[in-house]
Amino acid sequence: MNHKLLTFLVAHEDLSESLFRTVKKILGPQKKVFTFSNKTEGLPILAKQITEIISKYSDYSVVFFTDLKGGSCWTLAQIIKKQYPKMVIISGVNLPMLVTYFNNADTLTFTELVAKSVEDGCRGIVKVADE
Repeated sequence: MNHKLLTFLVAHEDLSESLFRTVKKILGPQKKVFTFSNKTEGLPILAKQITEIISKYSDYSVVFFTDLKGGSCWTLAQIIKKQYPKMVIISGVNLPMLVTYFNNADTLTFTELVAKSVEDGCRGIVKVADE
């Protein structure tokens, strides 16, 4: 499909960078991916940095992965979405979700990509029964 995707991973501490580093180890380099943490910067500064990037890629679809719905990174995404209503926010980011997202970015429609990424992220969460 060759989407023009702009992807943000925004999470607490070093989670976003660690997840993306792992994705690159599994799938190789990825384009137009930006990782941010609230570890050292406040929301206003992060919002400014992220909106500056988005404004440079106005014809791209924006996907914003956050770690915790209701947390500060998710709140940041909600603030930015007010300026970019077509932006998609996916909360509860995990490795299965990201592998699906990057692995299928060129083969699925944007809507299918988002849905499959969320589905596979949920599918990756299992309880192993006691034997």
